[in-house]
Amino acid sequence: MNISFYLPFTSLSGISASQTGTAADGDPASCSPTTAIHSDQHVHAGFSAVDHDHVVRNGFDGMMLCDFLRRRHTLHVASGYCSRLAYLKPWQYVRLAGERRKTMHLLPSTAPDVWLSCHCDETAPDLLGPYCSQRLSLPYIIYQPLQTSTDRQRLPTYPGFLLNRYALRAADLIFTNWRSDRQLLGQLVLQQRVYHLAPRIVPDDFTFDLVSRRALRDQWSTGERRIVMTAAMLRPGAKTVGVQKVIDSCAELHRRGLDILLIIAGDGLDRALLERHGREKLPGNVIFLGKVPRTELYRYYSAADVFAFPGIRESRGMVYLEAQAAGLPVVAFGDWGAADTVIHEKTGLLAPAVQPKLFTDYLERILTRRDERIAMREAAKIHIRANHDAAAGYRLIEEIVADLVARHRRAHRRLSAGR
Repeated sequence: MNISFYLPFTSLSGISASQTGTAADGDPASCSPTTAIHSDQHVHAGFSAVDHDHVVRNGFDGMMLCDFLRRRHTLHVASGYCSRLAYLKPWQYVRLAGERRKTMHLLPSTAPDVWLSCHCDETAPDLLGPYCSQRLSLPYIIYQPLQTSTDRQRLPTYPGFLLNRYALRAADLIFTNWRSDRQLLGQLVLQQRVYHLAPRIVPDDFTFDLVSRRALRDQWSTGERRIVMTAAMLRPGAKTVGVQKVIDSCAELHRRGLDILLIIAGDGLDRALLERHGREKLPGNVIFLGKVPRTELYRYYSAADVFAFPGIRESRGMVYLEAQAAGLPVVAFGDWGAADTVIHEKTGLLAPAVQPKLFTDYLERILTRRDERIAMREAAKIHIRANHDAAAGYRLIEEIVADLVARHRRAHRRLSAGR
């Protein structure tokens, strides 16, 4: 099967900044095609330099999907066109026309079977997929798009909203891993075209490690203290508010007599503000780890006793998957992404956002009930491996895509026979 990809640069692992045209600090630069990756089948890949928050949240998921597919297919570059805010740049219209011609010239030479676009949204709509797939009579699939509601539109991005909506309506299949996205997308296209897939990780990347647990707890002079962990990008807005809530909850539990050490993984513009807040509310009992490489996170999850983060307006909540894979029970708000990944009363506790005090009470409950905490630890590990394993999800995507391609081929043969 030949699959044609249209991916943002944040979605491919193993691709250097020079290959994708991204600057060293991750800002978008020009987008250059990467070298084709060969196996027994063909895939086309192209890149759109997008740093929108939605893409940052989902970029690693797209990267894992690409890694999975390129082990089973061959990846070629379909385009290096950067679509971010292109509709606000008149000179881009000429480039887009040229890119479409170039892509149309390239694709027939390798005879792809399907076009797959990833992570398009109103700031970076897919301007190639609908056109090229229709001209080449290819099934058109979108993976992890974002479409906000009409009432949330701002005038500068409204043309992008319309272009993104056009692409979504042109798609034969849409994959999303957030239920609220599925509901919104279902208002634009037939519900049967939208597949909800639970968010996924590679569980083995976050296996509990007893050696790391002992080493880090010794390093932090933990003593009898229980360790609460949180992890987030420390940027202004909901992330900072969420971390502040964790600090305040731990401070309240400290006043209730619980001996707690809070460790915070992550970095960002609000780190200094949060450090001051931590010193004021929880002096001597909070450690800011800074940015922790994803490959090292399992060590810190292993050292903690519970993972706490409200997840205000959090869409996917990948940290909840990672923490549970390492055997950490989770305390979060149940209004957003955590509800898709945490089983209330089994792998963690989810408080309604309108009851913030319950978040603190739930944190106290897990920290003070050892047997329940241990049961949740084991249930969390089983839950992630049974329901959120990336390989199983990507195999399902392959099966669904293969079925679509087979149906498309039968329809094409019938059409050809009737001429």
